[in-house]
Amino acid sequence: AKGFVMTDGTTNCYVFQNAAPTAKIGDKVSVKGTMKIYYKLPEIDKPAASDITIISSGNNVPRTSLVDVTANVDTYDATSADYITFTGTLSKSGNYYQFRKAGATTYVSADYPSDAAKALMDPLLDSEVIVTGYYNTKHSTNNYLKIIVTDVQAADPNAKHCYVAEGNTINVAASATSTTLNVKANASWTITAGSGATVSPSSGSADAAVTVSFAANTATSAKTYTLTLVCADASVNQAITITQAAASGGGGGGEQTATFDYNTATGIAVTTSGSHYSHTIDIITLDLESGARNENSQDIRIYKNKKMTVSASGGTIKKIVITCNASANGADKFGTGAPSGYTAASANEGTWTGSASSVEFTAVDAQVRMKSIVVTYTK
Repeated sequence: AKGFVMTDGTTNCYVFQNAAPTAKIGDKVSVKGTMKIYYKLPEIDKPAASDITIISSGNNVPRTSLVDVTANVDTYDATSADYITFTGTLSKSGNYYQFRKAGATTYVSADYPSDAAKALMDPLLDSEVIVTGYYNTKHSTNNYLKIIVTDVQAADPNAKHCYVAEGNTINVAASATSTTLNVKANASWTITAGSGATVSPSSGSADAAVTVSFAANTATSAKTYTLTLVCADASVNQAITITQAAASGGGGGGEQTATFDYNTATGIAVTTSGSHYSHTIDIITLDLESGARNENSQDIRIYKNKKMTVSASGGTIKKIVITCNASANGADKFGTGAPSGYTAASANEGTWTGSASSVEFTAVDAQVRMKSIVVTYTK
């Protein structure tokens, strides 16, 4: 948790501390600080510890009226920390707990859940649940709504569910000839592939790993494969898109392009080990000494004073273009350890040009949040 919600039973206000909250559930508090509007939601922004006073503890917590957002999650929005509930399938992607409703574009994401909230959610993964908590902003561009979880309960234990754990948009390298989709289901399902791809198995009635096979892409443009997941008992008829990168970036002279696009919610093949992070497309590998893939804000992060190495196995890197998540994480935050030849092209974009098998970047001034990295290289 990064803060706490204050309520008087008629309205709620989020207190953002950017640290473990100093107040506990049932504490009566007085808070002095600066009001900030964050994604249309008022919050008290990072008050000093001395400005948070615990008046008493062990009080009953009054609740504002409960708002069920299940039916209108795609259109729901608020300018206060409403007390909300949502019914959907609970899944986990990396460290992120997500609640999804079949047919809805927007999903609900647990915002920095406490250990107590995790203990409620972990036994219920891959099942239909009812989550309750406080609304804490909606990111319409990235299609998710954040909730500060207070309770999670199993919905109808006989309810049917069926979905692909990796999401509905999958990206693969040009050299890839297969990818695996993990179907999560407790009902009969089928999955079919359009032109150019095959699936195995193509049906089931429980969880299954489905292998999708296709040819390597030798063309200079990306290829797209469409799959359809159908589960009548769970009312699911879902299109899944697999995009295979182009073999050449059209740069001439044998140049090719590897695009690491983190501006999508799911479907990016990554490997993580603790705070170490790596991601490979074709012969290009990004290796972060200490970083993270943030699926909610759709970026990849290299932490302050840590290094990111871009390497080409058996090839030569010619150009690297890094685009940050927002201008607030702009050129000054790419890190003063960037190699010679690195220049800032705009408030949130920088470019390295040269000829090397490996290029190292260091985040010195601050944490760097990158939404895309495009590497031009030759083999």
